[in-house]
Amino acid sequence: KPQPPQVRTRKRVCIIGSGPAGLAVAQQLNRAGHFVQIIERADRGGGLLMYGIPSMKLSKTEKVGRRLLLLKDEGIEFKFNTEVGKDVTMAELCTQNDAVILATGATMWRDMRQTEGRHLKNIVQAMDFLSIIQKANLDAETGQPQQTAGKGQPFDVHGRRVVVIGGGGGGGG
Repeated sequence: KPQPPQVRTRKRVCIIGSGPAGLAVAQQLNRAGHFVQIIERADRGGGLLMYGIPSMKLSKTEKVGRRLLLLKDEGIEFKFNTEVGKDVTMAELCTQNDAVILATGATMWRDMRQTEGRHLKNIVQAMDFLSIIQKANLDAETGQPQQTAGKGQPFDVHGRRVVVIGGGGGGGG
């Protein structure tokens, strides 16, 4: 059930990133009465929750989607498909808001540059793989047209041998 604040402070806060940290900060600041806007470069909110965790581990529509809708109903404004430095400048955000919070998440991976064979084709980083696969799955689930132009094509690994290096959240399946 939405819990919008009873009183607003008239303070405006912009949060860059809608992953777990950005959503938690947004909820707390909104409940304190501030006007909160979340800017996200992806087409959906949730960050790592939406794109980095396989659906078999976390239901996107049931859990993440419900939380995003709840936050919106509490008065938090979401602005998707917006990249800071490209669509809006940091200076603009600082001028328009009393505070700007960077919650840009975990999209950078550790490259194994010194590993023999790293340069070979068909080596894909887990976050790149999961983001593309999760977006395709979410688009299919929600009936949205698949818009992968420039974002990478879904991988077809059916019937192929796949080696996963690492056993973290992305590789542990």
